[in-house]
Amino acid sequence: SKKNRSEKPIGKIHLQTVNNQHKQIRDFLAPFNGVATKYLPNYLNWFAYRQAHQDNRAKITTMLSTCLAATTAAAWLLNLLQ
Repeated sequence: SKKNRSEKPIGKIHLQTVNNQHKQIRDFLAPFNGVATKYLPNYLNWFAYRQAHQDNRAKITTMLSTCLAATTAAAWLLNLLQ
């Protein structure tokens, strides 16, 4: 019924969500040319960390590129290194 469609079940995950997550993990692991089962938890932790901090990485990159593009940034960096 319509009522049941509008309510989202608590604790249930859609199959599309599972398939999407699986594809993202496969895409992440593809460049490594195979992963030993022994190290799989390490790679999955790395994947989870990257997913959790994906938004922050874009913000930090934008902030750093803006700061370094400023005309006084080079002088400030040279003073900092001395």
